Amino acid sequence: MKTRDLTILFLVGQIGTGGLEKQLYLITKKLKTEQFDVYIIVWSKGGDTFYKGKLIELLGNKLIFSKSDLFSKKLFSAIKFTHKIKPYRIISFSNFTNIPVSIIGTLLGVKSYGAMRSSFQFVKSNYNFYLKLNLLVPRRIISNSKEAIKDLKIFRRNFGTIYYLSNIVEEIDKPDTDIIKIYDSISVGTFKKEKRLDRLVIFLSQIKDRYPNYRHIHLGEGDSLDSFKKDITVLGLNRHIELPGKVSNVSHYLRKSRIFLHFAEYEGMPNAIMEAMTKSLPIITTQCGDVDELVFDDINGYIVKPYDSSIFTEKTSCLLSSDERISLFGMKSFKIIEKFDSKSIILNLKKILD
Repeated sequence: MKTRDLTILFLVGQIGTGGLEKQLYLITKKLKTEQFDVYIIVWSKGGDTFYKGKLIELLGNKLIFSKSDLFSKKLFSAIKFTHKIKPYRIISFSNFTNIPVSIIGTLLGVKSYGAMRSSFQFVKSNYNFYLKLNLLVPRRIISNSKEAIKDLKIFRRNFGTIYYLSNIVEEIDKPDTDIIKIYDSISVGTFKKEKRLDRLVIFLSQIKDRYPNYRHIHLGEGDSLDSFKKDITVLGLNRHIELPGKVSNVSHYLRKSRIFLHFAEYEGMPNAIMEAMTKSLPIITTQCGDVDELVFDDINGYIVKPYDSSIFTEKTSCLLSSDERISLFGMKSFKIIEKFDSKSIILNLKKILD
């Protein structure tokens, strides 16, 4: 294989703290172990320091940040850089960077791939006209959600090819059974409207009546965190929840929790649930994205569909009433997530790119 055939260029919207950035980091890290030469262009300014720092450590000066806010200047710089490194493939890793990737690929004769990395219904409801146009190009799209692929095929009228590439998990290891569980439940996610953390407030107000000493922890930050804290205070729920914000050691808290709760309205393939399953946690979740690929009723958790706060509370109580059930469901979670190992998923990516 020629050196050029081992060079891959990703174009990503920005480096934030979400699941998209985590997947980009994990895929890049794995590709490098497979001797691929990986470059990433970050299309927009700003972002967060967490995954930015991890990617800089991984790639050094092969992580390139756009220096302009103008589309034309960013596009020209990206074309010039792509021509210089002559990559084997150019891949969009954000829903809204498909158009520049398509243009660059067409002009330079490089095979290009777009991205669909969220719920199609969320994109349809919340994106403007230009951002929706990104879902029409290029001819090849890679999506991490089977549900999104169904909708996207209709939207694109079966134009081109849409490939499925599952998310990968960073580590699959059975947790130490001797660790003391200090939290009855845990949730993880950014405070934004599609995550529906308002449902967590309602849940806590109900569960505390059954379990006066109930303890929950939520990991994450975001624009609506202050509003969430006010609601918690007004309802007298502070003693039932911890809010440490964004943490680098999510696994540490997962290991200390008994059940994982997920309240989102929209998802692609939910990273948070996948990570919780690697720590053998049972899952209670809403119906969102591809959760039915991960959670099976009365096997490793419950999918509450349609969402009903009283049923969510009831399912939690059902698990808490039996340590044996929590342990059994947790072991099933671990067994299910084993198939999402990085080796098989990177092998699939390589087949897609051939």
